[in-house]
Amino acid sequence: MPLIEDVFYARPVSWIRRVALTPVLWIGWGYALVMRARAWAYRSGVLHSTTAALPVVSVGNLTVGGTGKTPVTIWLARRLSEAGRKPVVISRGYRGSLEGRVALVGDGSARTLDAAECGDEPALLADSLPGVPVVIGAKRAEAVAFAEANTPADVVIADDAFQHMALRRDLDVVCVNGALGFGNHLTLPFGPLREPFSALRRADLLAINVTNGERDDIESTARRVGFGGPVVRWRYEARALRDVATGERRDVAEFRDAPVHALAATARPAGFFALLRQLGLNVVAETPLPDHRVPTAEDFRGRPVGGGEAVAYHVVTEKDAVKLRGVVSPDGRPILALEVAAVFGVEEAALVDRLLGEVL
Repeated sequence: MPLIEDVFYARPVSWIRRVALTPVLWIGWGYALVMRARAWAYRSGVLHSTTAALPVVSVGNLTVGGTGKTPVTIWLARRLSEAGRKPVVISRGYRGSLEGRVALVGDGSARTLDAAECGDEPALLADSLPGVPVVIGAKRAEAVAFAEANTPADVVIADDAFQHMALRRDLDVVCVNGALGFGNHLTLPFGPLREPFSALRRADLLAINVTNGERDDIESTARRVGFGGPVVRWRYEARALRDVATGERRDVAEFRDAPVHALAATARPAGFFALLRQLGLNVVAETPLPDHRVPTAEDFRGRPVGGGEAVAYHVVTEKDAVKLRGVVSPDGRPILALEVAAVFGVEEAALVDRLLGEVL
């Protein structure tokens, strides 16, 4: 939605639009007040927070979508596993048919729920983390209790839980999209912030995704509003292109210059399309879909953006690939999933290890 993008991320907005959106700004101030009151109620004990028997690491964000929470969650789970810990990942199960219920997505050896049941992100987490159980539950405390009773876990990673203050955390990681930063610094619905900036004081670590660049005001803004923890930077690294139908994995370099159709049902499809172009793929058609939407065969027809070249392949995100069981492109072209991983520098990884060691 161009208007929302313009407003949220501080592109020039005409005075007519600004006047038209004035009522929305008032709503945003009211929303910010409610979120401040909610945070105060949890801090003061007016609202109850559950303390888990296991240490809890939360991975979340301050802004709406597209910051890289899931790749960072996967990276943390692998890091802890390599260090000899036994992590379990808990997630909400958003848009799955079992949303609102507590359920085991996978026990670490196999995924037992379909993406339609548990949601796309938990399905991706379970597929990406052999040896790591994944549990869904809208109420994170209930999901943790289930994990404590039914898995061998000794540490919990709570995906997308920064605003879920009903569960106390030992470490709060906040992810930021480096190219977008905190946008226009306003709360919903006039800006991208889920909470006012004062919420950053709860954070222990800021993890900035610099794959598509970094705004120069992110760290300075965080410091100005009271964030006192360390900042690390990471980026996506492409690992392979996997045929969704056959499972065959091939090097991305084999597809450079090939005309492809890119499809993404994510919070920021444009970021995925830009990444494909960075990797040297010739994106001649795009299909941006709403976040978590289940792609259909019709969606693979694409919207031409180039010179009308015939498409050789369809390329989707890993999150979309878990929802494509039985879906075949109308033109019969292969559907490939781009496998990516979060990559931290040696110093950044060591800093995260130190923080984890302090709380676990």
